[in-house]
Amino acid sequence: MAKRAINYSEGELIGVPLLDRGFARGVIARMIKGGGCLFGYFFGPRLTTVHEVTAAPVPLLAENAILVTMFGDAYLVNERWPRFGPIRPWRRDDWPLPPLARDTDDGAAFLSIYDDTLRFVSEKRICPEDCSLYPEDVLIGAGNLERRLTDLLD
Repeated sequence: MAKRAINYSEGELIGVPLLDRGFARGVIARMIKGGGCLFGYFFGPRLTTVHEVTAAPVPLLAENAILVTMFGDAYLVNERWPRFGPIRPWRRDDWPLPPLARDTDDGAAFLSIYDDTLRFVSEKRICPEDCSLYPEDVLIGAGNLERRLTDLLD
């Protein structure tokens, strides 16, 4: 099998096209070596053109994100999503990888911990009501990420 060409890096600013019109901004905060899975922060407001991704007035700070999630890299690899290079200054500590919450069909809920290479480390059981306090422990495909951001920015 041929090795995948990874054309992105941690700290990079990306533009995510929205399904109806415009763009959202994102920052790649973590990635699996070899690609496939990333962790990122995504921001509003809805931008009209791709050129606004680097010029939008809202500061890029982790606490301003409208969505924090793991996501697939297919649209970065095939260059559907534009890349704008690393944000300056890029400090990994400013973009933490928080615990991620998930619930199960039987009503249980868990808080998952991942290391900086997105390798699962541990989990602990939590109250299902506490899931809403954390980002969801899910890997969103690139197309679904576009859909989710479109919905959030409507």
